[in-house]
Amino acid sequence: MSNAKGLRVRLYGTLSATGKGHGTDRAVIAGLMGYAPSTCPPTLLNDLDKYPKEKKFLALGNKNLDICLKNIEYCSVAHNFPHNNTLIIDLLSEEFDNKGNTSPTNGNDALEKNILFSWEYYSVGGGFLQWKVWTAPKTATPPHKYSNMTELLALCKEKNYL
Repeated sequence: MSNAKGLRVRLYGTLSATGKGHGTDRAVIAGLMGYAPSTCPPTLLNDLDKYPKEKKFLALGNKNLDICLKNIEYCSVAHNFPHNNTLIIDLLSEEFDNKGNTSPTNGNDALEKNILFSWEYYSVGGGFLQWKVWTAPKTATPPHKYSNMTELLALCKEKNYL
């Protein structure tokens, strides 16, 4: 997307309500920069909080987009999305200034017209994400079926595992 100039991340539901306190805003920016939770230096997260206007970069093909905490928009807690913890990332043809405006045009209508691409994610707990067109992976049938401890013990005795 050669005409991409900005990025907006919209948080809804509990992500919006607790986003700053739980570090969701910083985690999103770090993730967009390419960091996984296990490889993200704590100093980066601290610096994002300490210098919220300091721009970092999102590599997008052969160009870099400026990103910082100002790219995060805290939206309504009540919404109609399929999951309470909803996050939407919008790729924009104009820079986003976190006031519902783009530059140089103003107003939400103008902002919506500047969306080049949008993707909807759901934080479903335990650090797991799903997205709007996500389907559950097919899982294999377990080799030994049981539904409680009594059945497991009986199975172990039957197979001489005990």
